[in-house]
Amino acid sequence: MTAATVDSIAIAAADLLAAAAAALAPTDVGFTGEAFLNPGLPAFDGNCDFVCVWMGGENLAASAGISSTQIFRTGPRVNLVTLNVTSGRCLHTSRAGGIPTLAEKTADAVVHMQDGQALWTQIGDAIADGLFDGTCRQVTMQGLTALTPQGGMGGWNLSLLVQIDGY
Repeated sequence: MTAATVDSIAIAAADLLAAAAAALAPTDVGFTGEAFLNPGLPAFDGNCDFVCVWMGGENLAASAGISSTQIFRTGPRVNLVTLNVTSGRCLHTSRAGGIPTLAEKTADAVVHMQDGQALWTQIGDAIADGLFDGTCRQVTMQGLTALTPQGGMGGWNLSLLVQIDGY
């Protein structure tokens, strides 16, 4: 990342989005869906196979003995932005003749588990390889959470805390 500008967060989010789409590609079903930046948590609206990145918030890093509200007055300000990667895949849903079969439910679960493992592992590897480069740049993978299936879809949310330089 170069000198910070008003676009720094969007640039970091776009880099993360590219890594997330690439992470899903080697799963058994691959990834040919939409990849986009979103202004918030995306709707599970039946638009099958997507991955998006959205900003959840921005805060100042705590400093030893200094409250975050005072950091800008006493020393360097470290901006931490929560970036979320949300993925969604369509699930087998009820048909006129009944509910999804056991085999369909199992197949959906396998794809879901592969997606989660791919996002966690590949994004972690991308960070280690310099995704958010900078000698002292803070990056924390805060966790991967399965989203409750809704609208015929299931998916994941991976939350990262990323240092973004001020401008």
